[in-house]
Amino acid sequence: MLAVERLFDYTVPDHLAAVVGVGTIVRVNLGGRRVRAWVVDDGVVSEAPPDKLRPLLGAVSAGPPPEIVDLTAWAAHRFAGPRLPLLRVASPAALVPPSAAGPPARVALASPSPPLSVPELPGEAGDVAADAARRKAATVRWPPAAERGELLAALVASAGSTVIVVPEGRLGTLAARLRATGATVVPWLAEGRPRDRARAWERAGRGGCVVLGGRSAVLAPVPDLGAIVIVDDGAEALKEERSPTWHARDLAAERAARCGARLTVVSPAPPLEAPGPLLVLSRPMERSGWPITEVVDRRPEPPGLGLFSPRAVAALRAAPRAVCVLNRKGRARLLACGPCGELVRCERCEASVAEVDGGSEGISLVGCARCGATRPRVCVSCGSTRLKVLRSGVTRVREELAALLPGVGVAMVDAGTEQLPEEPVLIGTEAVLHRVEPHPGGSTSVVVFLDFDGELLAPRFRAGESAPPDSSAPAPPADGYWCRPACPATR
Repeated sequence: MLAVERLFDYTVPDHLAAVVGVGTIVRVNLGGRRVRAWVVDDGVVSEAPPDKLRPLLGAVSAGPPPEIVDLTAWAAHRFAGPRLPLLRVASPAALVPPSAAGPPARVALASPSPPLSVPELPGEAGDVAADAARRKAATVRWPPAAERGELLAALVASAGSTVIVVPEGRLGTLAARLRATGATVVPWLAEGRPRDRARAWERAGRGGCVVLGGRSAVLAPVPDLGAIVIVDDGAEALKEERSPTWHARDLAAERAARCGARLTVVSPAPPLEAPGPLLVLSRPMERSGWPITEVVDRRPEPPGLGLFSPRAVAALRAAPRAVCVLNRKGRARLLACGPCGELVRCERCEASVAEVDGGSEGISLVGCARCGATRPRVCVSCGSTRLKVLRSGVTRVREELAALLPGVGVAMVDAGTEQLPEEPVLIGTEAVLHRVEPHPGGSTSVVVFLDFDGELLAPRFRAGESAPPDSSAPAPPADGYWCRPACPATR
C-alpha cells in the first residue's frame, strides 16, 4: 500500500477480494483520516501482528495494471524521485469501476481487430520502414519536412497494441492517417475533460488499439503491447521537469524490454543514447527534407543595430509570411543605468529586474521575478531614471521591428492569442511555431531566430544539442531559407 510516499500494510476484506488487485486505487484509514492510496503489492507477509493490521475501507477506482506498477518502481529508483507522481500519471483522470481493471488474467481484451492496411512506402523510405519493423530496437533519422504519417503507419504492430509518443499537440492529422489503415486510435490527452480522458484510459486497457499522445502515453495500460514508437526523441516535451525527471524514451525502452515489444525512435536529430542501430535515408533524399539554413555572422557589423541585421530585415520584407522567434517575454529583461553603468537590481534579493506593466496608472515599473517586488524605474545606486535596455523582450522587439518595416504589418503571438493574426510578420516565443501552418499547406517561408546565441548558451542540460529546430517547427519550401543570427564560433 502506498500513500504519502511510504509503504503500509492492510488486510483485504472478503467483500473486496474480487475487485482489489495490484494497482487498484483504494480508501484506507491513515492516522485518523480517510485517504486514497494505490495497492502496489499483494500476498506480502507483514512484520506487524495480524491483529494490528487494519482492513481496507473500500475500492475507489481502477488503477494501473501490475506491470505498470512495477515500472513506476523502477522509474522512481532510476530517476531518484518519488513514486507517487508516476502512479498518478498512470491512473485514470476520473473514477473507473474497479471491476474494469486488475491483473492480466482479469483484463477483458477487445475483440480481434480487422487486419490493418499497412502502407508500403516506395523506394528508400519503404526499405527503412521495413528494416525498422523487423528489429526489436532501432532509430530512424527522418528529416522534419518529410511526411511522417506514412512512416508511423508502417511502424504500427501487426498484432497487439501500439503506443506512439508525440511531443507536440497536433495529433489530428496523425490520428486521421492511422485510422485510414483500419486501426483503432485512442487519443491520449494530458488535458481536457477528466471523463473523456478516463474513457481513453479504459479503452486502452482493453487492448487492440493504437495509443497516440504525449510522454505519459508510454504508461498507457495496454495489455497486449506490440510496439512503441517515440517521435522527435530530442524534444524537451518528452522529459518530465518535476521530480522524478523521467524521459519517455527510457521508460519505453524498459517497458519494451520487459514485455518483448518493439521499440522504434523516429527523430530528425537523434541523441547519442538513442537505442538500436541508426537507420538513415540516402544523402540526397534526407537533404531534400531539411530547410536551407543561413547563419548571419554579426561580428563584422557595426554596433548599435540591435537584434535585426540588414540581411534579416531584407528577408522579412520579401517574405509573404514570416515568423520571428525570441524566447524572452515582456518588454525589457535586463536593464542598466546610463550614467553609472550599474545593473538594475532588486533591493531585497539583489536579483536583476525586468520592466513590467504599471497598470492603469501608466507608471513605468521594474519587477523582480524571484521575490515579486516592484518599484519605480529608477537606479538605486545614483537615482537616475535614464536606464538603457541590455536585453529586450518580445514586446519591445515587436515595436522595433514595426519601425524597421514601415507599411508591413507586425503582430505578436503569445499563449493568450486565440486567433492567429493575419499580419505577414509574426513574432513571439517558440510557441509561435506551433501556431502557424507548416508548408506546403501554409504560407510561412522564413523563420528568423533572434539572438540564437542565447539558445546555444542557455544554462540548461544539452542546450546546444536541443537548440536546432525540430520537426514541430514549420518547414519552408525548397527555395526558402532560415535566417539564424548567431556567431559561427558558437554553432
